[in-house]
Amino acid sequence: MNTGMVNIWHCFWTLYFKEWMRIKRNPAALMSVGLLVLVAYLISIETKSQVAEVAVQKKPCVIAYNIKDSFINQLENQLTPEVLLIQTDLDLTKQVNLYPKGTSCVAQYANDTRSTKANLLLLHSGDTTRIYQLLRKFYSVELQGAKLIKSATFTIKETEKRTTTIDLSSNKSRAMVWSMLLFSLHFFVGCALFISFTAHERERGILQALALTPASLNVIWLAKALFHLSLSLAASAVMLWVLLPAALKVPLVWIVLFFSILGLIAVATIITSLNRTQTSASLIGFCYLMSMSVIFSLSQNFPAFSVLRQFMFENHVIKLLGAIFDASQRNANVWVLHLYAMVGLVLTLTVIALFVWNNRALKSH
Repeated sequence: MNTGMVNIWHCFWTLYFKEWMRIKRNPAALMSVGLLVLVAYLISIETKSQVAEVAVQKKPCVIAYNIKDSFINQLENQLTPEVLLIQTDLDLTKQVNLYPKGTSCVAQYANDTRSTKANLLLLHSGDTTRIYQLLRKFYSVELQGAKLIKSATFTIKETEKRTTTIDLSSNKSRAMVWSMLLFSLHFFVGCALFISFTAHERERGILQALALTPASLNVIWLAKALFHLSLSLAASAVMLWVLLPAALKVPLVWIVLFFSILGLIAVATIITSLNRTQTSASLIGFCYLMSMSVIFSLSQNFPAFSVLRQFMFENHVIKLLGAIFDASQRNANVWVLHLYAMVGLVLTLTVIALFVWNNRALKSH
């Protein structure tokens, strides 16, 4: 290895570790990465609780009765499979613990032949919604010669009623949230942080000074790209370990993560090269994120935006991440198409970014 190559190699690693020293002097950036990982951890906890709650909601409801009268006969014809009928000789005017393990709601129907009234005792486990749905089954059946009354409601196990709009117990919803969270991490480290650091150097003339060293613009860019790739991949690994540890063992996952980050670094490179100040570059980066969100939103209803979305590598990244988190979305043919599209678009964007970087990065106008 000649002296020139040694100098370039030394400059490359010096520039690479310089970026790490910058992150050390900017703890807020590192804290933001940690905050995103913390959000992922909190979401994983919420997901587990909602999955457990849905499991409880899928448990059967029970209708217990002492005498099979005409009302029970009518009711039996309208029951769904998740409702069980149990006949017992016990006193159903009181709370009775005779139900199968895992029962989520109970209606105790006691018909006293000496009275014209039937007695209904309601019990529920978890959200009260199911017990009210069960109660409506009673009222949907015409009572013959007996007046049904609600005597009391007992709580077997009370839990807080949820008001969340996204059902994290659903694989599809969970995959969507996790994918967007992981992509947000990539955008912050690979794009926003790259713009902030590099635009600051360009505005202050530091980049021009670095160009006077044996390191070329390509070496400078490569050191920056490697730093942001390293930081983003490390943070992604922690986030995946929190959300879905098994994904860390899949090579394809790392390919998707690599090209996702590289594509965002290419976008940040173009934005930084075309803007002279850190403020304008950061603003354009924010506008890019907003434009991407608008296109994704409009593509749901307008075919033109749906076609435009296919030329965005972010679309293919999110699709692939969704398939990683949700097994129902794993179609081999679709995976290959999205993978090829992502790789092709990212590599094309990277070539364009390097061209713009070499021609515009050192210009002050």
